Amino acid sequence: MPIRGALTCAWSTLNKPAAFWIAWPGITLAAAKGRWDLSAYEGIALDVKNVGGTKVTVCCRVDNPGGDGRRNCVTGRITLGVGDAGTLKVDFVRKPPKGCKLRFFGMRGTPLSMFSDHGIDPANVTQLIVFVPRPKQDHAFQIDNIRAEGHYLPLRELLMSAEEFFPMIDELGQYIHREWPGKTHSVAEMRRGAEREAADLAEHPGPSEWDEYGGWATGPQLEATGFFRPEKYRGKWWLVDPQGRLFWSHGIDCVRPNHATTPITDRKDWFRLPEPGSPFAQFFGWGRWAPRGYYKGRRYETYDFSSANLLRKYGENWREIFADISHRRIRSWGMNTIGNWSSAEIYLQHKTPYVVAIHFGGPSIEGSRGVWRKFHDVFDPRFMRALRKRMAWEKGRSAGDPWCIGYFVDNELGWGRETSLAEAT
Repeated sequence: MPIRGALTCAWSTLNKPAAFWIAWPGITLAAAKGRWDLSAYEGIALDVKNVGGTKVTVCCRVDNPGGDGRRNCVTGRITLGVGDAGTLKVDFVRKPPKGCKLRFFGMRGTPLSMFSDHGIDPANVTQLIVFVPRPKQDHAFQIDNIRAEGHYLPLRELLMSAEEFFPMIDELGQYIHREWPGKTHSVAEMRRGAEREAADLAEHPGPSEWDEYGGWATGPQLEATGFFRPEKYRGKWWLVDPQGRLFWSHGIDCVRPNHATTPITDRKDWFRLPEPGSPFAQFFGWGRWAPRGYYKGRRYETYDFSSANLLRKYGENWREIFADISHRRIRSWGMNTIGNWSSAEIYLQHKTPYVVAIHFGGPSIEGSRGVWRKFHDVFDPRFMRALRKRMAWEKGRSAGDPWCIGYFVDNELGWGRETSLAEAT
C-alpha cells in the first residue's frame, strides 16, 4: 500500500474476509525497522471500501510498545454499508510532554484534549492493526492508501507556566489563548448579532403549512378534541394536535437560559469572574449535582456564563426577551416541540407544544444500580404517594393545558438485565 509520510508497506490492496469465529479478526502491519516516527503528523488515515454483502465496522489501532487495546494505543473506526467507501481516521491522542506543568480537573475535555496519560508517543509507533470487532457474520472489505496525514503543530500553551496560562476563560466564557471564526470580542458584537438574528427570524417565521401547534394544517382533518392524543390513522399511529391535525413532534431539549452553570470551587483563578457588587455577580450560585468526577458528592460554587451573556446581549429584560426569541427560533428552525428539562417560564407561554419531566423522590431498591439514581421501589406505598404529590404540583400549570403533549416520568432508569431488579431486591 502506498503510504504517505514515513510509512511504506508491500501490498497495494488488501481484501480481508472477516471470520466471525475469531473475536477480533484482522491483520497486523508491523514497522519494518521496529518503529515509525510519526511525531510530525496528526494521525493515520486509510481508504476503506465494503465489498461484502453486509454492513461492516472496520477499526484501525495504532500501537506503541505494549499496546493491548486499552493502554499504549489509540483506535479509530468507520461503519460502511454495502458498497460504500470512506476514510478511516485515527487521531493521535498524545501523552503529555515532559515538563508540562498544566493540570486540569472537573472537565470532560481540556484545552490540551489531544493529550492524555492514556495516549501514545507518535515517535514510537510499532504497528497498525486493522480489524473487525466481534463480527457475527462474514464480511469483506478492501483497504488502500494508508498514510500519515496532517501537520502537527505543538500547542504554544504547552510552554506556558500556570501563571501565564490562567485565567484561561474570559468574562464571556470563551477560551482566551486561541482565536476562531465567530469568537466574540465585545458586547457590541453580541448586540449586532441579535439585530441580524431578529431580521432573519422575521424573514423566516417557519413552515407555512403548519397550524398554530405545528401540526399539518393542509393534511387530514381528524376530530378536534382540544388536547394532544395518539390515534391510529390509516394503519399507523400518529400524534394528533388539539385542532385534529396530524403532528410529527420534532424538538429540542433544555430550552432554558441557565443550563450551563460552571463549577468554580477550587479553580476560580481559571476564569475572569465579576467583582462583588457587579450586575453580573447575580449569576454566582451553588450546586451539588455532579454524577461523576472531581465534584461528585460535593457542594460547589458555580458561575452561569450563559445567563450573564443574555444580560449583556438583551439588557435588563433579558429573561422575557430570551423566552420570546426561543419560541421564534424553534419555529423558524423547523421544530415544533419544547423537549425535556426546559424552563416552565418559557413553555407555559403557550406558543410551542411541550413535554414535562416528572422527577420525584420516594424509596429505592437499595441493591439496584443506575447512572442517575437507584431504581424506584414501585411496590412500596410511598412510591405512589410521592408520584401523586409530584403530579399534583402540575395542577394549574401543565395539567389540562392544550399545549402539553405529555410527561416523561423519571429518566434513563437502570433496568439492567432481565433478572437484575429481582436480584437487587
